[in-house]
Amino acid sequence: MVKLLKIEFRKMHNSRMFLAGFAVVTLICLGISAIELSAKGFGIKEASYTDFMIYNATFVIPKFFIPLLMILLAASVWGSEYANGMTKTFMLCKCSKTQFYISKCLFLLIMCAAVSVLSFAVLSAVSILKNGADQVSGKEIADMAKMYLLSAAGLIPITIITVLASIFLGDFQKSFACGIVVLLLSIAFDSVGTKSFLSPTHFLSCSPLSHFGIEKPEAYAVLAAYAVILYLAGMVFFRKKDIWS
Repeated sequence: MVKLLKIEFRKMHNSRMFLAGFAVVTLICLGISAIELSAKGFGIKEASYTDFMIYNATFVIPKFFIPLLMILLAASVWGSEYANGMTKTFMLCKCSKTQFYISKCLFLLIMCAAVSVLSFAVLSAVSILKNGADQVSGKEIADMAKMYLLSAAGLIPITIITVLASIFLGDFQKSFACGIVVLLLSIAFDSVGTKSFLSPTHFLSCSPLSHFGIEKPEAYAVLAAYAVILYLAGMVFFRKKDIWS
């Protein structure tokens, strides 16, 4: 399984997607920050590191751009490999479906964490440079890190939903479109729903609730249920899928 995981990272590196994805996240974070801190009347004026980080935790970077990147990656890792025959090649090399599925899901989980850590680091650097390092405490950084880690966990349901779509559809474009549709509908529900904690993207939209201590306890159980149920469903469907037809 470790070898399969290494293969995924090697494929990412060779295709330049690894560096390109990180570069895109960095540029988006810098671009949004530049607009936010310079344009009059744009959002709110964050007077401190915490205000800046909380505002961005609910803005377009973790709420749309990073999920979009993960949907693109999940559809590419799964959907495109059905089309180009890579999945059959792995099976011919005596790789079990269970090992194949777990390694790819683990790879996507690592990437969820990686892009979230990168966005947190870039946004933190921008805010610290703006406000001054002496104005930011270690506790503030730790508190914001926990909040952004929760946002990273919130990426898991939408990523696995895209994996499920890829397993069913076996096509990159259809899988990507399915993931986008679910993302947009779920974000819309987060904004207007009275029970938004039931949404698969709840923690992408509402992670600051945990910082203020007003998050509903059942929201964490719902997130865990999404992750476990979707993961197990994907494994069952993939093991039953006829990849040779």
